Amino acid sequence: MKGLLTKDFRILAGQKRYFTIIILIALIFLCSGQPAQIIVGYCTMFGMLFTVNTISYDEFDHGYLFLFTLPVTRKDYVLEKYVFMMLCGGGFWAVSAAAGFVADYIRGDVVSLLEWLMPMFLILLEMTIFLAVMLPVSLKYGMEKSRTATMILGFAVLGAAIAARKLLPENFAGGLRWSAQLNPATVTAVVFLVSLATLAVSFAGSVRIMQKKVF
Repeated sequence: MKGLLTKDFRILAGQKRYFTIIILIALIFLCSGQPAQIIVGYCTMFGMLFTVNTISYDEFDHGYLFLFTLPVTRKDYVLEKYVFMMLCGGGFWAVSAAAGFVADYIRGDVVSLLEWLMPMFLILLEMTIFLAVMLPVSLKYGMEKSRTATMILGFAVLGAAIAARKLLPENFAGGLRWSAQLNPATVTAVVFLVSLATLAVSFAGSVRIMQKKVF
């Protein structure tokens, strides 16, 4: 697995130009006074998209045929992708959350650290669900079709959130107030357990997809 991780990190290092653009846009968000949730969500999602793109490099020019001549099983390959994307996604999340916290603290928007962390944990859960959906789809159908599926999923979630806020304003606002009153320790435990269960189901599906894949 160490060799596969090294390969993917080297691929990631070759995309410095795109990461520079992400950082510049995030800095614009920070300077314009945007909430930390927007910055963290933006950086985490785009960071995950870049890591998923490593699959397209493995597919290019019959790359799978070469990879599996090495002492690597298909299960090892799938496991490495999940580890790599969790490391990268978690890294983007942590760095952007730290920057967002500093910006909010300077503006005086941080009343309580625990309350501030609540939406950050929800973003982490969203990242896990994104990974759990995106990876099996990418392995099954390839990167082009998976991008389309991801866009449809993203617009569906966004549309559902907007519709809920428009059609049920009182319930929506009440839900936000209710979430702000939750125990942070409870939220952390729930996010961890849901993320673990989601990843376990997704991993099993991805392994099954790779075992049936013909190159």
